Amino acid sequence: MRGWEKKRIAFVHNRLLRYRLPLFRRLARVHDVTFIITNEDKATVSRVAKKYKLNMVRLGNIKVGEGYYNLTMGVTKAVAKAKPDVVIAADPSLPSSQLAYQAANLRHVPFILWWGEWEAQNSTVRRFGEPAIKKVVNGSHRLIAYGSRSRDFMLSYGVDEKKVFIAPNSSFSKPLPDVLMVDLKKKFGLGGRRVVLAVGRLLKVKGYPLLLDAWSRVIQKDPNLVLVIVGDGPERGSIERIIEGLNIEDHVRMMGAVPNQRLGPYYKAAEMLVMPSTRTGENTEAWGLVLNEAMVHSLPVVATDAVGAAHDLIRNGENGFMVPDNDSRALERAILEIVDNPRKVAKMGATSRSVITQGYTYERMAEGFFRAVQSLG
Repeated sequence: MRGWEKKRIAFVHNRLLRYRLPLFRRLARVHDVTFIITNEDKATVSRVAKKYKLNMVRLGNIKVGEGYYNLTMGVTKAVAKAKPDVVIAADPSLPSSQLAYQAANLRHVPFILWWGEWEAQNSTVRRFGEPAIKKVVNGSHRLIAYGSRSRDFMLSYGVDEKKVFIAPNSSFSKPLPDVLMVDLKKKFGLGGRRVVLAVGRLLKVKGYPLLLDAWSRVIQKDPNLVLVIVGDGPERGSIERIIEGLNIEDHVRMMGAVPNQRLGPYYKAAEMLVMPSTRTGENTEAWGLVLNEAMVHSLPVVATDAVGAAHDLIRNGENGFMVPDNDSRALERAILEIVDNPRKVAKMGATSRSVITQGYTYERMAEGFFRAVQSLG
């Protein structure tokens, strides 16, 4: 560990997602952190706190809509009880983060905002909440961005660039263990067919119609290809109808939801990963950790420029391609550029893995937080 000065931190966050826990554990090794969790069940918070020996407080809330913007009870009191030197919270559109900002001001301690958004959203909720978001962004003492695009978005609010730090948005930086591996092609009767993989919930923002349109032409040039889609969600019926309408059922496999820790066989079977996310007008892919995870498994990747991670992770022509959003012809060309050159696959995959291991690890991510905290003096 570097000589970071130890601080008491109140870290307000909505969920205990598996891929965030390694970051939280690293922060707690250096600082005295109280994690205030606002949108998670009591049993999960208790289990995680006990397993990883983390100081966690779980707050109740009132559900609003689909649950993302829940009204949380007791943020101000929980922050005060932690007696922090610094308060950190994520996403200024969340009521809990806005309350954390107010709590920091009441205690006259610095507030750090951690945020991944990189394009303005146009939803009714967002338009209504924009004044409060601007207040938090401009009033933050330091800001921590996921990557280069979210940093630029923060600067668009008029924030002093010296206040903005990057904590490279990271997931697990080692391939999944062999103990979970199975022969996916054998299990699902894919034989010697070549697999292109897409992973993500079946939502409008994920852009699957765009991918299927491109795919209907890709397979005309290489009928041995099969697209494996891992994920489930409200758009499944629509996607299945598109597949049927394009008459490409023999070239697409819908696998449904698969837990992250069991995705290893899918990455192992694939030659590349495609992430065709699109701008819906109300939502944009803030990052897309699927890219990180595919790249650590040494896969070339293709993504649209509507994926936040693509701007930082993809080196065009070296480990994959970033293509314009809503351009199925460009997506088709990028896929074919990789699958038509099998000799390039291994080299591009090696570059993918190198990008992650050299720059997008939990160590590098935690260091971004440490630097932001240390800069406060």
